[in-house]
Amino acid sequence: MSEGEVLLLKSIADGNASGGGFFYVGNSGDGARTDDDAYTGELTITRFDPVTRVVSGTFWFDLKHPGNGRRIEIREGRFDTLFGM
Repeated sequence: MSEGEVLLLKSIADGNASGGGFFYVGNSGDGARTDDDAYTGELTITRFDPVTRVVSGTFWFDLKHPGNGRRIEIREGRFDTLFGM
């Protein structure tokens, strides 16, 4: 992993990065994820510091709503997290 690296968000499988969401409708919840070629996205590493163990980045992805089948667009996401603990 390195700064500037772009990971394609694909289906959940060994070696893939993936994105997902959880939807509540009434009292039940359903999950959705980037699970086929029509629903993908990207994650960009903007900071990777092995000394402080911080990784930061931005992301976007599309999901299929599990209830109505409509496309949900997740845009301008970002994260900052520790790794290797």
